[in-house]
Amino acid sequence: MVRAAIALSIFLACCSRGTSGELHHAGELSLEPYTFRTFDGSAHAAELGKLWVRENRGSSSDRLIEIAFIRIKSSAQKPRSPVVFLPGGPGIPATGMGRVPVYYQLFEKLQAISDVVLVDQRGIGMSSPNTGCPAGSPPAPDAFATESGFRGALIARARACADYWRAKGVELASYSTAASADDLEDLRRALGAEKLSLIAQLWDVARA
Repeated sequence: MVRAAIALSIFLACCSRGTSGELHHAGELSLEPYTFRTFDGSAHAAELGKLWVRENRGSSSDRLIEIAFIRIKSSAQKPRSPVVFLPGGPGIPATGMGRVPVYYQLFEKLQAISDVVLVDQRGIGMSSPNTGCPAGSPPAPDAFATESGFRGALIARARACADYWRAKGVELASYSTAASADDLEDLRRALGAEKLSLIAQLWDVARA
């Protein structure tokens, strides 16, 4: 009984509760068969992956979050390094963009040489938590009549959203590009890959 108690204490000390409330540890990876459906109604065999990582690697907190991804296995006998697709933003989930048929056609070509991995960066898409803003009160009817009114409406909305997630214990400062880059390094190690090849999409912003 004493040995069992000691073993349980060690397990609890090295593990943490993820956002789902279940016990996991940083670097833990799960993969399961998944049917990936594109917007044209086609069904494609894939895998749904989840990787548990620390929300804030620079603090003493052991809070974990989930990084979700879809892996399309390569048809090659000796695949090259996995290809990771990252849409622009961040803010647009790769698992959503990948459902657009023209994008999936690209992935099918890449599939001939490598596994293709569609990663939803921390805080978006199928990753957990998804920090999308909850429904709120609509802006005043004249909010968009002036630049200052428009700016004020946006600021109020952003503050309300931030307050909502902070109240749930989410450390918003940890949802950054640098943290997402560390997530990819953790994913590389979890997949046992020597390196990752990236396809990133940039969005052009028109200037008035």
